[in-house]
Amino acid sequence: MPRSAKAEPLSARFLRCLELCLVSHGLQSKDHVNREYTYRLEFYWKGIAIYAVALIGYALVRGLKEGMSSGRIQIVLMDPLLILLLAFILLSSLGLLISWLMKRSLVVDERGIILRNRFRERVISIDDISKMSIGREKIIKVRGAFKLVKIRLRSRRRLLRIRTSSFHDEHDLVQSLVQLREVVVQHSRNASPRSAG
Repeated sequence: MPRSAKAEPLSARFLRCLELCLVSHGLQSKDHVNREYTYRLEFYWKGIAIYAVALIGYALVRGLKEGMSSGRIQIVLMDPLLILLLAFILLSSLGLLISWLMKRSLVVDERGIILRNRFRERVISIDDISKMSIGREKIIKVRGAFKLVKIRLRSRRRLLRIRTSSFHDEHDLVQSLVQLREVVVQHSRNASPRSAG
């Protein structure tokens, strides 16, 4: 049995399988628009865990080395590498706390894209999007589709970049953005004859 199938409850697997069957036979449309995607925080806590294990391992090795003659573990607190690992743990914890407090999310709906956090919301309407491109990011693929979405806005010179792997349900997010890109292309075609005339 695959590892992912073991972790997923039987009822959830059945519902997902039923939905896929209905979609494949055309009895239900797979609409990815009007969904909210929350920001992933796993990067932070995984980093904290790795730095903490490295800190404990280094402290034990250094303590055993220092206390070899006396038969005890002596931990040196003013070791530069120990301080550096502790600083990484503190910075990662601060980043996790800030990201958790911000509660960042991305909403794709028929109006466009909404970038939302706890304190504000930015709506990017379809009228403001001049071009969308969805492609792979040119670094090592770590997880999932790892798509990079570049959005050219009429009101801004710099591109807006969305890394889909930074959000939960990354594959659904990619499908939502593909559907939105089709709407943007259709909207651009409809707007161009009016602007020409």
